[in-house]
Amino acid sequence: MKATRIALIGLIVVLSVVIFLYVDNKEYNRLVNDQKYPLVEQLENRPVSISPDSQKIEGTGLELSELYYSYPEQGLYFGFWYRKGNNLLNNEDADWQREDGAVQFLVKVVDEEGTTFNGTTTGKAEGTFSTFQYLQVDDFSLPEPEEGEEDSEEQRELDLSFYPIMEDGVPNEEALFELSVPLLR
Repeated sequence: MKATRIALIGLIVVLSVVIFLYVDNKEYNRLVNDQKYPLVEQLENRPVSISPDSQKIEGTGLELSELYYSYPEQGLYFGFWYRKGNNLLNNEDADWQREDGAVQFLVKVVDEEGTTFNGTTTGKAEGTFSTFQYLQVDDFSLPEPEEGEEDSEEQRELDLSFYPIMEDGVPNEEALFELSVPLLR
């Protein structure tokens, strides 16, 4: 009888922990698994994915979500996620601007024509062990492939550079990390 009570109490504790983890990570998991668009506020039109999949950012412990483009609003929406113990972003010696503990970034997006668009972090979603940060680039316009380029073997891509914003509100001179993201045709 005593063993049955202990087993029942153990089962209740385990179920409580599982339910807590599920509820605490629900939004985070939906963002990471591309079940929810990385948007802080909803748009009138659904954005479309313009990159094949999420990708790891080498040497940072960060992972970038798919890129989403919204037309006619002309905006680029994406995010990145990382473990809460990430050494790169938890550098307390850096004088970076933080909002609720998350480093704020200026993101420069350069298309294949050399046009530069600027965006910033707009929010975050917390999980139990990880964080997802939203990024938004307003006034982004996706360059249309030129005639005959649609069938070209050349890969179209966007270059992303992430500059942490310093305490004084000015972006750092050097990018903390950079990567090129291939685009879907």
